[in-house]
Amino acid sequence: MKKSKRIISLLLMTMLVAGAVMMNGCKLQPPPPRIDNAQAALEAKYGEKFNVRIDESYSSVFYATCSPVNNPEVLFEARFSDSTGTTNIDQDDYYERYTASLINEILEKDLQKFFPGAYFRTDAHIVNEMNGRFTDIRNRTLEEMLENKPEGQTGSMDLDIYVDRSIGTTQQYEEEYRYFTETVAKYTQENKMLPVSLSIIMVDTTDMGYIEEYFKENASRGNDFFDKLKFGPDKPFLNAPEDTNPGETPRMSAVFLSRGNVIGNEEEYIRRREIWEDAK
Repeated sequence: MKKSKRIISLLLMTMLVAGAVMMNGCKLQPPPPRIDNAQAALEAKYGEKFNVRIDESYSSVFYATCSPVNNPEVLFEARFSDSTGTTNIDQDDYYERYTASLINEILEKDLQKFFPGAYFRTDAHIVNEMNGRFTDIRNRTLEEMLENKPEGQTGSMDLDIYVDRSIGTTQQYEEEYRYFTETVAKYTQENKMLPVSLSIIMVDTTDMGYIEEYFKENASRGNDFFDKLKFGPDKPFLNAPEDTNPGETPRMSAVFLSRGNVIGNEEEYIRRREIWEDAK
């Protein structure tokens, strides 16, 4: 009985001491400053300052969404490890996302005449061997980014166009076809970006704000992205108009570009676009 009382007393004393330490604002084992370390690692690699938001954190590895301080709209993902006491960058997508932002700027300007009020999202996928040729990325031109690769290496480009259902498009199908086959495909023809994938996705007006805000916070499209759109969680980006069930609203066009070549001829492109446009 006396032994039990001693144990209880010791436990109470331990709790009181711990409480006093907490009241004094002290931390016995402070967590590692991962954000500061990640920022320092990125700055050492690229020579500029970065914002870092940790998304997932484990004992020796963590994942973060990052952006350059001077260009915060260029969000990219990175994986860091710190099991040895030093924070290392295992992988990051800064090169790809910066390249994609330059391409998107050009395409958005050109394509607004066909898709007024649409939201344009370009992704560039560049093999690892293309990274590291230079790391002073900021202020680089698109030509420099695309030419900075070993001979024979290629990348790929995806373009998603989110169209407001209530606005639609200008329905200049022939001009659209010509632009995609001549202007966009030039990245393939010049052996710079290969293949090219195009998706045109119809969404409700209320979804447009969500899409813009989503990509202000996220560097890539997560698995739950389409679940939150008004047209439902049925993976609509896989649903071409001609494959839609009777009575169901088509969600998007087919993928028109593959490896830089338009699927079908101009007549086929126009046919698919008319099916898609009528669905709104």
